[in-house]
Amino acid sequence: MSKIIGISFGHSAAAVLIEDNKLLFAIEEEKLTRIKGHITFPSKSIEYILNKRNLKPEDIDFVAVGCENIFEFGHSILQIKEQFGSKSYFFYFIGKLINLIKTYFWSFDDKKLIKKYFYYLMNKKGFSKQKIHLVNHHLSHAASAYYLSNFSESIVFTQDGKGDFACGGLYYANQRDIKLKERINHHNSIGQFYQTVTKYLGFKPNRHEGKITGLAAYGSFKKTYPILKSAFNFEDDNLANKLLTNVNTDPIRFFNKNITETDWLGLKYLKQTNKSLRKFNLSYNLYYNFLKNQLETYSKEDIASGIQKLTEETIVGFLKSRLNKDKNYNICLAGGVFANVKLNQKIREIKNIKNVFVQPAMDDSGTALGSALIINKKTSKKNLSFDTIYLGPSYEEKIIIKAIDKYDLNAKKVKKFHSKVAHELNLGKVVGRFSDRLEWGPRALGNRSILVKPDDPKINDVLNRRLNRTEFMPFAPIILEEDASKIVEKYSKEH
Repeated sequence: MSKIIGISFGHSAAAVLIEDNKLLFAIEEEKLTRIKGHITFPSKSIEYILNKRNLKPEDIDFVAVGCENIFEFGHSILQIKEQFGSKSYFFYFIGKLINLIKTYFWSFDDKKLIKKYFYYLMNKKGFSKQKIHLVNHHLSHAASAYYLSNFSESIVFTQDGKGDFACGGLYYANQRDIKLKERINHHNSIGQFYQTVTKYLGFKPNRHEGKITGLAAYGSFKKTYPILKSAFNFEDDNLANKLLTNVNTDPIRFFNKNITETDWLGLKYLKQTNKSLRKFNLSYNLYYNFLKNQLETYSKEDIASGIQKLTEETIVGFLKSRLNKDKNYNICLAGGVFANVKLNQKIREIKNIKNVFVQPAMDDSGTALGSALIINKKTSKKNLSFDTIYLGPSYEEKIIIKAIDKYDLNAKKVKKFHSKVAHELNLGKVVGRFSDRLEWGPRALGNRSILVKPDDPKINDVLNRRLNRTEFMPFAPIILEEDASKIVEKYSKEH
């Protein structure tokens, strides 16, 4: 049986290992480097996985990459060089030279050079070109969700900022295959618009979108929603279809003319050379200037509420327009947009949505898993079973004791660990729980969690202050299944 490593690199670097049709490891690089949002190649994750299984790079049969267009991970040789941690002075000067050429000759295309350099760097890490398989970005997202869902058949919907020149796709999946029904061009990215609002409100895009979701609860969308919606040209009021599936790939026509002369020059170049919005920053500038011109007098809370409303209406409207009203559906969701739990709730409330599965690592790190699952399906012909999200590193007791000694922590070993935790929580103490293997995905799910008794109405503010978090951010409750129906509206074990 085969050994498959899946990788994603860039802003959500991660690596997974599938061996003999079993998912053994799935690790985000930032959790090993301890650099939040680390833009890099997942060297430490791969090293950890290989060491744990006593493997060498040559023992790996396939390397799956969750993107077909490598230059989307790094827009230049210098960026790829930096992400791989290469110290080569030769390629540093080559990269500088190419960037200089591109400054004066905009039509110079270095995509093939970037791809060759990628293969060269992978070979230096021990992975030959023959073993490397580039898998479509959104197909990787889709596979990461469907193959772990245990649904026999399902609709699969992906949404993110962009990847492989798309911001999403609608798929139909069954035990045999995952088939693309509709591809959504990246010029129509609600995810990218959400990212720009994140930046406009003073937060970090690709990292703090969750803060916008939290902030939205404190504002009103009534005035800002129509303005945000007006950023896009609509001949009619069918928001979902126009925003997500505008067939015209010319961003000049797609976006209103509330942009600066500099932006027009950039777009004019793109139009002449028939290139897409390859540089993320250009589309950021388009959206950012619109926000600056139209929303300067509105509060952060109201703007956040407006973009949240626009996102919900767009995604839900798109799905409703595609689903047969007389049929019930399972749906799998993947892509960074579905880190938005409020949006996921709205999707679940669609009447003919029967079951929802959200891929635990729904952001781009999940493409490492999805691409590996695509290759695994081709080689094993079987669907892989999925029964845990605890797929990351674990640490032996001697390593934990070494860390305790290093930081001079007050620690003692107790026999009835869970009883002790429950006792401290009941006293109102804040408990940090570190146990077993690390969770896969951005959510703290018990093994690396901060726990507290939730019946104090001030506890949210207390925790945010102690953790240096933005004061309006919420926390997620843990509810025993037998108590869920008392707390959660319309709760059902089926969902």
